[in-house]
Amino acid sequence: MYISSFISLFKPGTLEVLSQSGYPNLLSQNYSINYIFSFIMLIISTLMLISFLISKKRTLQSNSN
Repeated sequence: MYISSFISLFKPGTLEVLSQSGYPNLLSQNYSINYIFSFIMLIISTLMLISFLISKKRTLQSNSN
C-alpha cells in the first residue's frame, strides 16, 4: 500500500484505460490526481502497520510468559 500511495502521487503522461475486452483502449491526457486519496491511503497504511507491530509485540510478550 505504501508503494501504490507514492506511485499515485506522480502523474503519468498518458493514462490508458481498458474498458472492455474487444473494444479499443481509452487514452486520456487531461485528468487530475487526487492527492487527498493518496494521503488518506498513507495514513491508513501507517495505522495498519502500527496496529500490526503492537499486536506482534503483545504476541511475543504473551509467548515469553
